[in-house]
Amino acid sequence: MRLCKEDVMDIEEKVKERYPGAVPVKGFFDGLDSEIEKTGFNPHQTLTGLCVCRDDNNREIRRECLFRYKAGYFSLETLAGIPSLPGITAYKAMAHHIPEEGMAAVLVLPHIGISKNGVYGEVERIGQSRPSPDCGAIVGCIKSIINSEPAETSDNPEFCRLMDFLSNQNIPSNFSSAVLEATERVYSFAVSESDRILSIVKKEYHSPVLRVTGIIINTAKQDYIQLRDVKIIK
Repeated sequence: MRLCKEDVMDIEEKVKERYPGAVPVKGFFDGLDSEIEKTGFNPHQTLTGLCVCRDDNNREIRRECLFRYKAGYFSLETLAGIPSLPGITAYKAMAHHIPEEGMAAVLVLPHIGISKNGVYGEVERIGQSRPSPDCGAIVGCIKSIINSEPAETSDNPEFCRLMDFLSNQNIPSNFSSAVLEATERVYSFAVSESDRILSIVKKEYHSPVLRVTGIIINTAKQDYIQLRDVKIIK
C-alpha cells in the first residue's frame, strides 16, 4: 500500500510528536554503530541480540541487522518483546555465538503502530487495505481489559503473562490512551527483565554487552525507533 507525500509527512509528525527524537531504522543503527565504536569494538564484529516482538511488522529491523552486520542477529524475540520465562537459556546461548574479537549488542525494543489516520495501536500491513492491531498482543490484552472479556488466545503462556502483567497496571479506559500507556509499561517491564537476565548470565560473555533500549514505531511507509537508553554491562 502506498501513501501520498502528505500522508507520510503527517505520520512522521505524529510519530515525532509522541516519540521525540525517533528516527528511521537506518538512522538508529548508524547511531548504534557509533555507540559500539565508543566501546573500542568494531560494528562488523558485533552480534546483535534482538529482544523484539515476533510481529512481521518488525521485519525492517531484522533486515537491517542481517545486511549491516556480518554476524547478523541472535533472536531473543518473544510476544510483545518481553523476555520469556526461560529467557536465561536464550541469553546464555547468545554468549557463545559472539565473534571472538567482537561483542554483543542487546536491543530491547517493544513496538507500537500508527495508522495513516493517526490511530495508535494499528497499522496498514503489506497487502492489506485496512489497518490491523499493532502490537497485536498488547491491543488484544487492552481490549479484553477494557471490555472485561476473556482473551481469545488465553491458552498461550506468553500472552497469559502479558495479560496478568497489564491487568495489574492502572490502564486508562480510553483505547488510544490505554495502548500508549500499556506500551510504556511493557517497555519498562521488558527492560527490567532483560537487565535482570543479563546480570545473571554476564559471566558467560567474553566481552562487554551493550544494552540498548527504545520503542519501535511501525507505520505503513517505514519504521522509526526512539532511542531511550544505552548501558554497558560488564
